[in-house]
Amino acid sequence: MNQTARPPAGERIVHATLTLIAERGLAGITMSAIAHRAGVARQTLYNHYSDVETIVSAAVEQHQTASVEGLAAVLATVSSPQAGLEHLVRHTAATAAHGHPMIKQGFSADVQSVIDGYDQALRSHIESILEDGVNSAVFRRDLEPARDAVVVQRMIEAVGEQVAAEPESAADIVSAVTTMVLAAVTTT
Repeated sequence: MNQTARPPAGERIVHATLTLIAERGLAGITMSAIAHRAGVARQTLYNHYSDVETIVSAAVEQHQTASVEGLAAVLATVSSPQAGLEHLVRHTAATAAHGHPMIKQGFSADVQSVIDGYDQALRSHIESILEDGVNSAVFRRDLEPARDAVVVQRMIEAVGEQVAAEPESAADIVSAVTTMVLAAVTTT
């Protein structure tokens, strides 16, 4: 009999925690719920984490780190500033479609700090893309990348909210937001 090996307990705990946050919000997260969803004993949780807050913080940090690293790897391969912005829109939509929108409500200051780190990394990528676009004359010369990255980031984050609310329309939402973002920065 060929059985597929189960992921290590730590991976299952992180995945279970992120899934429960997406399904129930923070109020629905308990040690028992995480243990049950991860398929581990509660004692296994306590061997690794002291409480729910510690698990949530570790899960969010792992998720955000992997997301930032994956995003950076893909952005390093894009061929143009326009393609970079398009990828950021798709990345944000995919994150929301997998049930892990970038929410902050209810998280502790430590977890919010981790999420803020992701937001800062995203803004840094946007600022770099805007600078490249201005320098290559494909984006408007009057753009101020540091200032305008904040506005572009808010536009891109809106895709996540829309996709989470209407997952069946994800492709249309991504297309519309990509068009709006590019129209806002591209030379005429």
